[in-house]
Amino acid sequence: KSIHEIIHSASPDGIEPRESAQRLTDVVTDGAPYQSSHDWFRRKDGSFVAVEYNCKPLLLLNRIEGAVLSFRDITDRIAVERALRVSEQRYRNLVDKSRGLICTHDLTGKLISVNEAAAELLGVTPEEIIGKNLLNFLVRGSEGEFHSYLNKIAEWGVHRGLMRVVSGQGEELVWSYSNKLMSEPGQAPYVLGHAHDVTSQMEVERELRETKEMLRISLENEKSLSRIDFLTKIPNRRAFYEATELELQRARRYKRPISTIYIDIDNFKCVNDTLGHEIGDQLLRNVAETLRTRTRECNLVARFGGDEFGILLAETGAEGGLAAARNLRNALTKLASENHWPVSFSIGVATFLDAEQSVDEMIASADELMYEVKKAGKDSVASRVVTRSRAQEVAIHSVGGKACNPIGDAGSQ
Repeated sequence: KSIHEIIHSASPDGIEPRESAQRLTDVVTDGAPYQSSHDWFRRKDGSFVAVEYNCKPLLLLNRIEGAVLSFRDITDRIAVERALRVSEQRYRNLVDKSRGLICTHDLTGKLISVNEAAAELLGVTPEEIIGKNLLNFLVRGSEGEFHSYLNKIAEWGVHRGLMRVVSGQGEELVWSYSNKLMSEPGQAPYVLGHAHDVTSQMEVERELRETKEMLRISLENEKSLSRIDFLTKIPNRRAFYEATELELQRARRYKRPISTIYIDIDNFKCVNDTLGHEIGDQLLRNVAETLRTRTRECNLVARFGGDEFGILLAETGAEGGLAAARNLRNALTKLASENHWPVSFSIGVATFLDAEQSVDEMIASADELMYEVKKAGKDSVASRVVTRSRAQEVAIHSVGGKACNPIGDAGSQ
């Protein structure tokens, strides 16, 4: 038998190694040396050993008498290479079939590889992407952010963030990525990128933010409406209490006076009973508007309920409070006269110099003065300076008689 028949009959996959056998024969016949990088020899027990070998002609007196072969066992190396190929194929299958978006690119952004999921999402094939720059797939105006990303990942080695890309159909997508700089011996550095599509999630989050904002506005509106009188559209008693509490704190801090006006519409029931509730509502709206337009912006006009109104005068002493009340009464009297409403106005003005009182005490003081006016005949203004130590009553200032039609004074309600 030939040496080849003895040690080199077949490869492990059963394929006859005719090519290598022929080359061994050629060495003997032609004298051309041959080097095999990978071949299989069969052991005596039938197992195979991977070898690489050199075959040179054996010369005697310039005649080829045979061949000299030298062998090296590379079974372990072949096993490692085969395992590596299997591993690489498994990795490639995993990458290609992964729903995650995986790619590699160099430090200029040129794409080296991309998996099927990323290509499919962009509406192209992997072959159409490879070799192109990642920037080509980003939304317009991304140049600055993209070059910043390249600089940072080259410097830091890792980078995470959001990337806005455009699909083949022109749809804008948002990808969340986590990329890493890779360095392997003998290869130029490259970036391994992994991302997932968060477009739907971002849309849901945007809608959630919009819903929260609408809810916030709705709650603010509801909160605002809870402090606004529905009929007259001016602040209500609750808003007046809150504003007065804040103003009291400021008055105490800066030692400023503060005044409160309490207004009651005399004979308001006459209007509702004789002219109807629609006229009564219109009267209340007009009174509120008159008070609002004739009061400084830094002061507050509120409807306490029914036919009663309150006014908070910041940094206003006794003279200023009394003057403001008289001016308001004159304007209201003119309003009633022009509309032929059989009403007048009882007004109490309480001024606080030390601001040591509570909101309830302030309103109660002005309310008490208003009722003193009513007892004295209505249609007047009364003022008083109130301190914690003593109360100094100024006077009841009568500025007109009762204003009721011939039906009679039905009282205030």
